[in-house]
Amino acid sequence: MSLTPEGHQLFEEADATRRACLAPVFTDLLDQEDLEALSAVWRKLKANKDG
Repeated sequence: MSLTPEGHQLFEEADATRRACLAPVFTDLLDQEDLEALSAVWRKLKANKDG
């Protein structure tokens, strides 16, 4: 199953909206150390999913 070109465009638009909405939450509540820790967790989760 794959997205059509229109589906890819809609996904990109929705993802940009999601990122714009979540960015203030992360930047208002988390400092650089928190963001680095969160990034490490996401990398581990992704590696486990792909592995």
